[in-house]
Amino acid sequence: MVSATWQPSKNFYKDRIHPKTGEQGTVQYIVLHGTWVKDDELTLKLLKGETPKEVSAHYFINAQGNIIQLVKDHDAAWHAGKSAWREHSGLNLHSIGIELAVDAPNENGYKPYTEEQYVALERLLIDLMQRYKLPPKNVLGHSDIAPKRKDDPGPAFDWRRLVKKGLAADLMFLKAATYEERKAYGYHGTFEEVDFAVQLRLNHLPEGAPLPKIEIL
Repeated sequence: MVSATWQPSKNFYKDRIHPKTGEQGTVQYIVLHGTWVKDDELTLKLLKGETPKEVSAHYFINAQGNIIQLVKDHDAAWHAGKSAWREHSGLNLHSIGIELAVDAPNENGYKPYTEEQYVALERLLIDLMQRYKLPPKNVLGHSDIAPKRKDDPGPAFDWRRLVKKGLAADLMFLKAATYEERKAYGYHGTFEEVDFAVQLRLNHLPEGAPLPKIEIL
């Protein structure tokens, strides 16, 4: 297992059981996020449940490549929000969430991630994918499962690097795919929402698209 510093969060569902519905999930996906928060101290306060915001993640990787675990893998972190992929909705119950520290985009565009973060993320993905027997196509971005509502990890994230290492699926075939074909692959949402998400995975914003309203984490 990859070494990670343990800083427990109060925000999670024990044993991946939703307290209201009783539904229990299993690890089917890994979801990658960008924090859009400049300050790591604030990020950790948010993820540990020390603010009123109801959010958490299983792992946080800072700019130096340090990995912090906040929620045990067998519990459900609150990272996905309203989300759907393939036959699943409410991805919190069905995924592991990894937050990557990065400042929010501004009028100059999206900020890059560090080499140290990519190295740490790759080690963590290899470990998780082996342990939970997950194929590359089950490594997703927050923007994939919540199109247009979320835009992270954003077009500055190097998906091609993960693809070349077998840690994510190559979605270039979706560039010319129809709306129905994209939905059949796993996306949910309107034509515009799905197109926005696909373009983000292909590392650029749709032509003429403004920066979306930024929500941290």
